[in-house]
Order: sequence, then structure tokens, then C-alpha cells
Amino acid sequence: MGICDVDEVLNNPITQGYADLLQSVGRSIKKYPPTVPAFIRNIQRRGSMPHINSVIDIYNVESLHSLLAIGGHDLDKIDGQIEFTVNKEAGVFLPISSTEKHVAETDYVYRDPKGIIAWLGVRDGENYKFDDGTKNAIFIIQGNANTSVEIRVEALKRIQSDLAECMPRLEFEIQVIEG
Repeated sequence: MGICDVDEVLNNPITQGYADLLQSVGRSIKKYPPTVPAFIRNIQRRGSMPHINSVIDIYNVESLHSLLAIGGHDLDKIDGQIEFTVNKEAGVFLPISSTEKHVAETDYVYRDPKGIIAWLGVRDGENYKFDDGTKNAIFIIQGNANTSVEIRVEALKRIQSDLAECMPRLEFEIQVIEG
């Protein structure tokens, strides 16, 4: 597959599964495209993949490789349990490097008691992003009807392997949460 061919990526069953999830809650995939096609368009506009830091670069490359929506967050900024849920009440969400977005009561999110960590599997939250002080990370790969647990675990293993190359004392644990 030509990874730069957005139409080909949009027609891939994995990406289509994310599009189906977005449409199932009444969201336009034109306005809120799945993560990977949106990321590819961003790269095409910029002329290169954005370099943020090694950790983010590693999981961004894995997203492009696997077409999976991967969220990366500073674990120490998360307060208590992460809940994977439908929002249930309208509200707002602050995506990384953006302005507040409206969140409908039908939108799926994952959150902690303080707020929304990621919205619709397409945007990660500003208040949970990696920064220079990040010591503990969590990567969340949201699945869909066309992604098996095995596909997602393999992606996490590739992230683990790539991180271990630059962090020899890395501790990494994979958990599967059924929703």
C-alpha cells in the first residue's frame, strides 16, 4: 500500500472501521477524519513529518505503519482510573495545540475524573500531553470492528522495541481492556 495515498488509506478496512465509529455517533468524517488520514494530510501540507520528540515520533511512525489510532499521554498527569465511555453529557474538550471543541453527549471518549484525555479517537488532550518532564507514558490503541487484539498488541510490541533502543532501562507493560 502506498502510505501517502490518502484514498487508499481511507479505503483500508482498519481506517474504515474508525470512520464507521465516527459516523455511528453522527460525526462527519470530512470534518473529523480518522487519525491516520488526517495525519497523512498534515504531513503532505507540511512537506515532512513533524518532529516533536523521540517518544511521539516513535508512536506516530507506528500509527502510519499500522493505520491504528494511537494515543500517547503522560501517565503522571492522569488522575485515577481511565474510563472508556460515551460522554453522556455535552461539554468541551481542549485538544493539543488547538482551541476548545464541543463534545456531544453521544461522542465516545476516554477520560479520568478531571477531564477528557482523548476524544473520538482522533484528538488527544492538551492537559495530558507529553512534555520535557514526562517520565511515565501510556499508549492507548483504540480498536474498532476491523482491528483484532493481536493487531493492536503487535503495534504496542513494535513501540516497545523502538523505545527500548533509546531507553535501555525501559519498563513496558501491555494490558488489553475489553470495552
